[in-house]
Amino acid sequence: MLVFAFEVTEQVAARQASEASTQKLRLITDALPVLISYIDQEQRYQFANEAYNVWFKQRPETLVNRLIYEVIGDKAYQGVTHYIERALAGERLDFEARMPYREDFVRYIRTSYVPDIRGGQVLGFFSMVTDVTEAVEARQATETSRQQTQMLAEELTAANAELETTNDQLRRTNVDLDNFIYTASHDLKAPITNIEGLLHALQQQLPPAVRRAT
Repeated sequence: MLVFAFEVTEQVAARQASEASTQKLRLITDALPVLISYIDQEQRYQFANEAYNVWFKQRPETLVNRLIYEVIGDKAYQGVTHYIERALAGERLDFEARMPYREDFVRYIRTSYVPDIRGGQVLGFFSMVTDVTEAVEARQATETSRQQTQMLAEELTAANAELETTNDQLRRTNVDLDNFIYTASHDLKAPITNIEGLLHALQQQLPPAVRRAT
C-alpha cells in the first residue's frame, strides 16, 4: 500500500482567506442600493449583489454563469450590448440609458463599466448600475414645464401683438370718424345757414298781417 501525503496548509489558508474576503465584499455590496456585478469575457455573471434580487426577483447566487441577456432581458440587453463590447475590449465607460427590463419595469440608469485587466488581458469587467429614474423624470417634468411656459409666453406675445394691431386700427378708425364728423358738420352747416337766411328774407317779404300771424 502506498500512501501519498501533501502539505496543503497554504492552499487551504489561501482559500479560506479568499472566502472571507468574498464574504466581506458581499456584506458591503449587499448593503448598497446599487447593482454591482462582475461579468467575464463570455458575458456571464460571476458575481452579483443583493440589489439584483430586488430588481429581477432572482437570488444573486443563481445568476452565476448566466448570460447577461438571460437576466436583464433581450430589449434591455440590446440597449447596452455595444457598451459591453467596448468594456470587454478594455475601455472604461460611464453612460446613462433607458432600460426596458420588463413591460412593467422600465428604469433610467447611470452605469459604470470598469474592465478587469490582468497581464495585458481583459478578463471581464465590473458593472455598477445606479437607478436615476426619479431624477430623470423630474428633469423631464421640468423641461416639459419650461416648454409649456415658453409656449404660453409666445402665445401671450402673439396675443399682445394682435391686440396692439387692433388698437392701432381702432385709433385710425377714430381719427377717420373725427375727420368725417368735422367734414359732415362743416358741409351741413352752410346749407342750414343758407336756409335760415332764405327764411329770414322770406319773412321780410311777407305782409305785416301774415308775419304777425306767424
